[in-house]
Amino acid sequence: MRVLKLVPWRAFLYYLFTGLILIGPALMNMYPLVYSDSGTYMASSRHLYAPIDRPIGYGLIIRAVTWQSTMWTVVIFQGMVASWLVRECLRTLFPTLRNAWRPHVLVLVVLLIGTSLPWYTSQLMPDVLSGLLALCFFLLLFGRQLAFGKTILLWVLLFFFTITHLSYIPMMIAAALLTVIAAWRWGRAPRRKRLRLTLTGLLALPLIGSVFIMYTNRQEGNGWVLSPTSSLFLSGKLIESGAMRLHLERVCRTAPNFLCAHLDELNTTGMHYVWDDDAPTRQGLGLVDASKRLDPLVSEVLSDPRNWPMLIWSSCIATASQTAQVDVGSGLGPYREGSAPYHPMLHDLPHELPNYMNSLQQRGVLSFEAINFVARPVLLGALACLLTLWPSCRRTRWWAFCMVMIGFVVLNAAATGALANLYDRLQARITWLVIFAALLLVLQRFQWARALFLFPTSGGSRNSG
Repeated sequence: MRVLKLVPWRAFLYYLFTGLILIGPALMNMYPLVYSDSGTYMASSRHLYAPIDRPIGYGLIIRAVTWQSTMWTVVIFQGMVASWLVRECLRTLFPTLRNAWRPHVLVLVVLLIGTSLPWYTSQLMPDVLSGLLALCFFLLLFGRQLAFGKTILLWVLLFFFTITHLSYIPMMIAAALLTVIAAWRWGRAPRRKRLRLTLTGLLALPLIGSVFIMYTNRQEGNGWVLSPTSSLFLSGKLIESGAMRLHLERVCRTAPNFLCAHLDELNTTGMHYVWDDDAPTRQGLGLVDASKRLDPLVSEVLSDPRNWPMLIWSSCIATASQTAQVDVGSGLGPYREGSAPYHPMLHDLPHELPNYMNSLQQRGVLSFEAINFVARPVLLGALACLLTLWPSCRRTRWWAFCMVMIGFVVLNAAATGALANLYDRLQARITWLVIFAALLLVLQRFQWARALFLFPTSGGSRNSG
């Protein structure tokens, strides 16, 4: 098969074209998709401030790629990066594949049709970056003969992706720690300088990112904190799990708290206690002031050993429940006049407002029933393939690839379900990794699959990886 030589300008055009495949939903919608939080990120990018309930990282990315003139370049950037990372994974796992472009394009088409990836790549939200974190993580550890420039690019992407969402910090810390433990368990770390340096970087990166986020919050006058509203969000989760009520029932007689008078109201979803002004945790206070008032109580609940069994049990249940939340399209309803995304469109991008308002999403005609009808059985089939074709640990790269993909899916469920709230859009953003891993395993195992995806005759042998 003819090899496509990607000189810089041709590489840009190639990834621009293949990136457009992965933003098919945005093109179909006639404008990038938005969620209620998109407005906050757009305003953050325009005015370069750290929002009180999220990091500034995604705002910085929007600022860097939009030139403050269009939101299209955000989703195009996301599509191009996703396409490049998928191609680098193919090059690593199928070393004889080299630069053959047809298999890469066909893999992207499968991801477009059968996964949630394009629906998140097409959104003005950092959610798509959760899965791209996993690909960067794998390539830095196991990428085959990565050039110096590519390695630097991966580190830069990993850093900025990590600081776009608070859930990515614990995900990256846990992934790095588990990888260090596995490396030392197999005795590989002491023998490979590159691996030691990479593992050190992976451990340091989320810590550096945390310091950066804390610094930006300090600059906004909120102190050296990851989030000035963290106690409010955690209190919602503790109430939802039942741990807060059990703790208060035990201590209210001896150490009264302002929530003791509202025990009968601690019986609904966690987000009620975060966003509703009349919730007992808010009582008319702003998010930051309510969080400060809850600081001592949240610290008390988390530090009391009597609560730990309940906290561990509820976290495990929440993680398992979040893993099963896979519906595509959650939260993608119309956001018209008066909504959070509408205001930055009106004031900062008025020339794009007609296209925004005339998009399928804003006219309320987007439907996800057929998509979810396909996505669920495809995901179940991918899980069955993974269980059936799981590679031996002797095939280091393939085993590590599958472990990283599945590991990030589970870590995402833990970071969002156990620490935040159960919400299908927070898990569907990363489930495409399961399908991607299963697809590559099928291509690695079966000659007919490689022929179907137009692999070169010598590429993708069972000895690759």
